Amino acid sequence: MTSYATRKVSCPRCGHEDSCRLTVAVRAEDEPELVEDLRAGRLRVFACSACEHAYAVDDPLAWLDFERKHWIVCLPAGGEHAWRTYENDSMTAWRESMVTHAPPLVRDMSGGFTVRTVFGLAALRDKVVALHAGLDDAWLEVLKLDIMRSVLRFVPEDRPRLIDMRDEAMIFTVATRPDELLSIPRSTYDALCMDPLSWLAAHEEVTRGPYVDVGRLLFSGRAEASVESLPQP
Repeated sequence: MTSYATRKVSCPRCGHEDSCRLTVAVRAEDEPELVEDLRAGRLRVFACSACEHAYAVDDPLAWLDFERKHWIVCLPAGGEHAWRTYENDSMTAWRESMVTHAPPLVRDMSGGFTVRTVFGLAALRDKVVALHAGLDDAWLEVLKLDIMRSVLRFVPEDRPRLIDMRDEAMIFTVATRPDELLSIPRSTYDALCMDPLSWLAAHEEVTRGPYVDVGRLLFSGRAEASVESLPQP
């Protein structure tokens, strides 16, 4: 079930501290409003009671969807530089909850899950939009790699994030272009998927673990671990 916790959070603008009721685990199939909040960029966004600045709280979050069989652990964005330390958190949580300590009925349901580790709410939004649209998230990351090499720059700041699907177009945001949306035809993704041999090396690079992201090529992942990990759901 969806669970919440009350935590003290500090405004990044003025430093004022507020108490906020945060989602810490979401059962997405039971929470269409929270799914829509995530897709709209509203999930965990609060307004500071002192300066009214709106900001998102980047704490660990478990995103579970048993109808679609998605098990996603979202860790703070700052942990991405140490992704090698954290990427198996999702697999560990899934295995302990669905297999090791699960009753037989739950264990029988454990097959076929997409298990992922992401860093930051923008990455979680990207992953959920992609999976809900029936996209293969690994091939989506290969497409991003191609976009960065041919249209943008191969730097972390130019990594596209999928936010919507509109009329056979894939809509991305790019941090360095906050006032623009990047529209890529769905047919570009489809053509890439139909030519797997040409992209085999890139596909293998982004699928070596549950952290399925072009970030595997952008960050060494060997930085010192420094963020809070996820409690067991």
